[in-house]
Amino acid sequence: MDSFEDLFNNLNTEQQRAVNTIDGPVMVVAGPGTGKTQILATRILNIISKTDTQAQNILCLTYTDAGAIAMQKRLGLFMGASAFNVPIYTFHGLCNKIIQENSEKFSRTELRVMDDLDKIDLIQGIVEQLPANSLLKSYQDDAQQIRRDLSKMWNLMQSESIELTQIEAWTESLLIAENFKLAFPNLVYKKPSGENKVGDIKASEYKKMSLAWKKGLEAAKLFATYKELKKKKGLYEFSDMLEWVCEGFKNDPDLLLDSQERYQYILVDEYQDTSGLQNQILHQLISFWGDTPNCFVVGDDDQSVYAFQGAKVSNMLDFAKKYEQNLQTFVLTENYRSSQPILDMAKKVIENNSQRLVYKMQGLSKELIAAGKNCFFDPITPNIKQFKNEFHEAVGIAEEIKLLIESGEKANEIAVLYPFNKHAKILVDTFDEMKLPFVIHRSVDILNETTIQHLLVWIEYLSLEIAVANSGEHLIYKLLISPLYDISSFEVNQLSVAVYAKKTSSRNQGIQYHWRDHIAEIIKLPQQTELFGEPPSVALKALWINIEKWIKEASWLTVPQLIQQFYSEGGYLAYALKSNDTEWTLEVLQTFLQFSNRQNEKNPFQKPHEFLATVKKMLGNNIAIPLEKRIGNAQGVQFITTHSSKGLEFEHVFVTRLNPKEWEENDAGRMPFRIMKLIQGKEIQLHNQTTAEEDLEERRRLFYVALTRAKKTLHISFNQLRVTPTKISEQTASLFVYECADEITTTNQEISLQNLLFVQQAILQKTSKPKLLSDKLDWILDRTTNFTFSPSSLYSILECGLKFYFTRIVRVPDAPHPATSYGTAMHAAMKIWVDTWTNDKKWLTQSAIIQIFEKEMYRQRHGFNEKQFSLRMQQGKDILPDYYAARSTEFRSHQLVLSEKTIKTVIDGVPIAGNLDKIVFDGKNVTVVDYKTGKPENSIKKSQAPGVRSIEKLPPSYWFQIGIYQLMINNLPGKDWKCNLGVIDCIEKDENGEFPHIKIYYTEEHNQLLKSWIQAANAQLQSLSFMSGCGKADCYWCDFAKNTHQIVYLPEIEKEDMEA
Repeated sequence: MDSFEDLFNNLNTEQQRAVNTIDGPVMVVAGPGTGKTQILATRILNIISKTDTQAQNILCLTYTDAGAIAMQKRLGLFMGASAFNVPIYTFHGLCNKIIQENSEKFSRTELRVMDDLDKIDLIQGIVEQLPANSLLKSYQDDAQQIRRDLSKMWNLMQSESIELTQIEAWTESLLIAENFKLAFPNLVYKKPSGENKVGDIKASEYKKMSLAWKKGLEAAKLFATYKELKKKKGLYEFSDMLEWVCEGFKNDPDLLLDSQERYQYILVDEYQDTSGLQNQILHQLISFWGDTPNCFVVGDDDQSVYAFQGAKVSNMLDFAKKYEQNLQTFVLTENYRSSQPILDMAKKVIENNSQRLVYKMQGLSKELIAAGKNCFFDPITPNIKQFKNEFHEAVGIAEEIKLLIESGEKANEIAVLYPFNKHAKILVDTFDEMKLPFVIHRSVDILNETTIQHLLVWIEYLSLEIAVANSGEHLIYKLLISPLYDISSFEVNQLSVAVYAKKTSSRNQGIQYHWRDHIAEIIKLPQQTELFGEPPSVALKALWINIEKWIKEASWLTVPQLIQQFYSEGGYLAYALKSNDTEWTLEVLQTFLQFSNRQNEKNPFQKPHEFLATVKKMLGNNIAIPLEKRIGNAQGVQFITTHSSKGLEFEHVFVTRLNPKEWEENDAGRMPFRIMKLIQGKEIQLHNQTTAEEDLEERRRLFYVALTRAKKTLHISFNQLRVTPTKISEQTASLFVYECADEITTTNQEISLQNLLFVQQAILQKTSKPKLLSDKLDWILDRTTNFTFSPSSLYSILECGLKFYFTRIVRVPDAPHPATSYGTAMHAAMKIWVDTWTNDKKWLTQSAIIQIFEKEMYRQRHGFNEKQFSLRMQQGKDILPDYYAARSTEFRSHQLVLSEKTIKTVIDGVPIAGNLDKIVFDGKNVTVVDYKTGKPENSIKKSQAPGVRSIEKLPPSYWFQIGIYQLMINNLPGKDWKCNLGVIDCIEKDENGEFPHIKIYYTEEHNQLLKSWIQAANAQLQSLSFMSGCGKADCYWCDFAKNTHQIVYLPEIEKEDMEA
């Protein structure tokens, strides 16, 4: 163990002066690479050795948990086990300790930190209790968007100390027309337009804003309810910790005095990153000593990059002003990391910031000088390069790094920095194809891992089967098709088709037939059957025996025990041991088992369906079970975001994507309810609000951090073209690049054409459209012969061939969905209402319609869980009285109506059949009506006719399907009906509280377009070209085919694609 003297003697003069200044306020301005961590540890040791202060009376505050751990380890090198006596916390950690030790002072004997699931349940409960006429009412059992909006609104109110009365006053004021005009002159007509005069408010914008503000006001009113519920349950959030302690220190002198007496010396690391509230708590703690607190703060205003978390760069200046009479300031300028040319370039950039201590404090200089081994580095000027686009940039960087490695440089001493994680993908693909070692450490949510997703399907299947036999059969196909089992996809696909056929024929005979019945039959047959060309596989038989055993045992096993059975008997461990990444797969399985154990400890008698509900809630709200995943070679080139690179250093650094969009724009995220417009309209200045110039300075500081990670060489690059899925556009280098050097090249860097084409071809092949394995074409041809389309199957084959294949050819079972089941119940109620009037001339009362709906919901109950059923039942009861009132006059006026009518016809040689919700007749003129129970706003979007520019794209789904129906009516044999109008009848209120009638008119041009799409769909069917997927990143069926190993990638790559 090194002695304090050894540690102290290794410090430079300025560092030693800072360490030896034990008493009074001290501020150390420590630039990058100047050894600030060393002086914190050394100062703690110095205090202990030179005063009678005990280790437990020295408080060290760090910005992150990782920083606290690093400090503890560093002290441990010199103090041994006694290092753990020094209290080292983050600000949140300190506040949590104070709350837990003084819970009675915070009005609770038992308090615990609220986790994400607690918060979801709390807010969801509030939403569910809202009355039907609430602007925020939702009938979703997991109202994610409303919860997120409420949470953001309340966070804003808490962080900015905004009271409900203020929001009420602001809203009331700006809803007055004259005030609105003054606040938003750009939303007032400057010249006459139609019926609008000069000076009139743009009504649509006023309507949107006023509705949003009314919602915001209602959300603000719920904040008190939320706080009260937290209090009742003894819960508090991280955001509460700071506020509670700050208020506690203000209102309870004894509480504050206890902490002040305990901590006689306070040290703060990364002081530039403290928030306003954290800084307030610090000043409360040190206030006991007046103008001479024993407070030692270390930071660098030029490296303050966490404003999005509330950090205030002004805290350092405020500290200097507050204690200027007794403050001792030390500036560390001797840099032990970078060559002088790198430091000089960094200086040129950061000098463009105006919010710097050197401009505010007289006599302060922060000019960094290379002072260690870096003095002897070759003075290589950092280079700046322009590439054609991001792909050329990735290949160019890879080529340069390859040369560095070949010259003897260690790959793990090379780093590629980028603004956001998404920018790593092209680098990963490029380095992968060029066989260059790289590593990227990323926190992965194991709930999104394929093995865990499959395991969750098993848990869902068993939980459903325990409740009601055969209620989980829609999941069997997905379970069997998994690569975990040696069951061929063809065998499972044949099985699915056979079950569908038998279910259909049995239903016609009034008999129910299920997957379990069918598999039980076939695995007993020793001989060949009509279904299989050979007996069922050994793997299928073995798995099915286990399935029946699990169903029997699942009701009395704990969830962790059940998962362990899946691992051992369900093929998971065997699959992990055979996988290409055994270590990772086993770690994923172990982490999930540990999670299930923790949940079981929290809820000892938790059933599988309850455990599954928790996991689904986590998935729906992006609550992760995180696991650090290393992608690539541990000794490879380091791929890191610039924020994550802070505190690290590398021999060679490549800073990429230096274009304005990536580096200068700061997306703070959307605030709900147009609350920022309300605040802007009242000209309110928020405490944590930053100006555009302040945002730009923060981004410049981030660039400064990137530059100062480099030791020997620094490489900066930007791109000439910005390529998005929809367009290619010219772009300039970032302002920061121009600040780096006097001259910037505008010529694209030359790249090896051979490397470029090789990498591009490999990447294109890897990301091209997936294609089904075609070893069973005869079977597929047999399934497509004499196929009759429906409007929905026409759309699905055009949308994605694999979607059509799995849903229409293989007949993968559909999972019952609450929205679908609710819609089915509502459709059935509409049919009975309409038919009773038009056929029997009996007018049903409102209560009768509601009773019918209730009965139909009961018939559809298999599509809901208990909570979903209750919410959707309430939704129907709340909606129907108003819908009844809105539609009664119209429905009474109809003389001839056909409900749930099935029609069949042939259009240009293509057979099509479909079932229409309602056909309304006016003589020979026909209107097609389709009921929709979803949000009217979504229905409007899906009903838009294609524009001139989008004529080549697949039209919106509702417009397409209604259009096909009206074409079918016009082409029915033996009928002279005429139809050019479709109506979407919304059985859900829009934001104005109305039930929209969305009318869609079809012209001859529209009909010709629809016919061309019919021919395109039929051509795909006849040529089997639907066997290729759409290849879209978010396509469920393409991903399903990939994950179940039923596809290959299309090898054909067009020459133009490679040259684009």
